[in-house]
Amino acid sequence: MNFEGAAQFILQKLERELPDNLTYHNLAHTKEVYEAATRIGKEENISDEELKLLQIAALYHDAGWTFSYTEHEMMSCEIVMKYLPDFGFTKEEIEVICKLIMATRLPWSPEGRLQEIIVDADLDYLGTDRFFPRAEDLKQELISLGRLPQGTDWNKLQVKFLETHNYYTVASKKSRGHKKTENLELLKKVL
Repeated sequence: MNFEGAAQFILQKLERELPDNLTYHNLAHTKEVYEAATRIGKEENISDEELKLLQIAALYHDAGWTFSYTEHEMMSCEIVMKYLPDFGFTKEEIEVICKLIMATRLPWSPEGRLQEIIVDADLDYLGTDRFFPRAEDLKQELISLGRLPQGTDWNKLQVKFLETHNYYTVASKKSRGHKKTENLELLKKVL
């Protein structure tokens, strides 16, 4: 497998083709998810082969946004199936990558450790100092897409989301759980 070629291909594609109104699901988010998946994967002691598949899934997980605001996970899998064979990925590897991408789809129900890692990586920011600016980016994106109804109390929505969200991996619970709780308490004070 040509990991570097596949990575560079999708990063360039995202930089060129993601719509400007995607203030959350943008190249920065993809890079954040990649870094989080790499860190969590290493902390969870997955194999080098599993880590490479996880990293490629992280890089491609939102590629579908270049085509569609709905069903973007399915579109991401179509991109994976179309281009990754050119980089020497096998049918079996592509199947694993697509299952990882689909695990990021709401509502989450990851099956197995790799899927748990990518789901945690996708929402890693919840337990970081980046929570408030990234949440604002998401709010602006939803407004621009017409997906945030007028009169919606964003802070209440965020509180509800944080209260129902749980990290799956031991690594994320340890490294992000405390800060996520702090972010939730700060939000509650605003209300």
